[in-house]
Amino acid sequence: MDKKSYVVAGVVFINALAFFLSAPSVDAAPQNIEATGEYLIGDGPDENINTAKERARTEAMRTAAEKAGVYVESYSKTKGQTLTADDMRVVSAQVLSIQKEEILPKIASDQKHIIWICTIQATVDPDNINLEKIMEDKKAVERAAILEKRIIELQNENNQLKKQYSDSQKTIEKETLKKKIKENETSFRKVILMQPFYGSNSWRSGIDADSIQYDKNAGIISFTTSSINEVSGVKCVSGMKIYVCENKIFRTGAMGYLPGHTEGFAYKGGKSVGLEPIAPESYAEKYQKRLYQYLGITDAPVNKSPTWEFIFGDRSRGYNYYIDINNIRCDKANGFVYAFGKTSAPQYGDSVNTFLFDVENMIVRPFMVENGKFYPESRPTDADMAYLIWARNYYHEH
Repeated sequence: MDKKSYVVAGVVFINALAFFLSAPSVDAAPQNIEATGEYLIGDGPDENINTAKERARTEAMRTAAEKAGVYVESYSKTKGQTLTADDMRVVSAQVLSIQKEEILPKIASDQKHIIWICTIQATVDPDNINLEKIMEDKKAVERAAILEKRIIELQNENNQLKKQYSDSQKTIEKETLKKKIKENETSFRKVILMQPFYGSNSWRSGIDADSIQYDKNAGIISFTTSSINEVSGVKCVSGMKIYVCENKIFRTGAMGYLPGHTEGFAYKGGKSVGLEPIAPESYAEKYQKRLYQYLGITDAPVNKSPTWEFIFGDRSRGYNYYIDINNIRCDKANGFVYAFGKTSAPQYGDSVNTFLFDVENMIVRPFMVENGKFYPESRPTDADMAYLIWARNYYHEH
């Protein structure tokens, strides 16, 4: 088998070259982008499956960002701005809106190895590229560029080490290479963990790698996150615990900090009432995926891919409300329905919430303490009532 054909860097280069040779003209309409990334396992020592998937995803994201770069470059020229190659990569990755992501295994032609293939479908809206806002935080752009370079270095190093391992006939040499491959895997997981999340509501969030504590016996991961609003400059530091066996999260509290102030304040909604199910497509799920990949957790329960069913539309505000029908549970003993809702708004993007619907009393019970107090939603909004009616019908049908 010719393993060189699976060297991801080559795949990325060929895909990118083919795209740029036939680059489409840039217009104001949102542009669809599809990209794939591959990673071969089985041609070296045992590898963590989550890490293998992340390597494939990393390459798919890089290819997608290269394609998005066409529109970013065109936009920057209209604004009279010149971006460095590092700036271009960082900005291009941030303007992508991921619509669908799928990672599937494929048996290689030799029937001995497995290729993990990640396919990403994304859009870029040239009218919504806010280059000025992204470039305002130059330090954040520089940090992202450093992380991107480090990822490329680790990917290339891993490919080289695996080839050396496969070619080597000496037991001692193979053991040394095996150790280096494991060290590379650990370094790769840590760099991926350090990459920030970018929300549609101007928040940038990340996990503090030094804060992670994993109690395997109890099945609890404790960690701290730091988030900053790129518009207001408000910073939020949150403590969290993921209960691995239950697929739930507990927020121990959050502190907010105004720009230029060292004294914090209790952040709204920062503490859980009790264990909260992890919602699909939420920040909690993003943290969960990163942590499981970093810690090598592969056998824990996680959410199914969500299917969002339309529930209610607020025409005056332009909001649409959905419920995920793939991850929902009835508690017949208490008359509850646990469900995940998504609000989609043109000016704010999508936000996902965890709901506990008390269908016997027709109230919405929140999972979070607001300003130190727990307030059941005894006077639901129109959207809440639409949710409750749907949940009540679901409860009686199941």
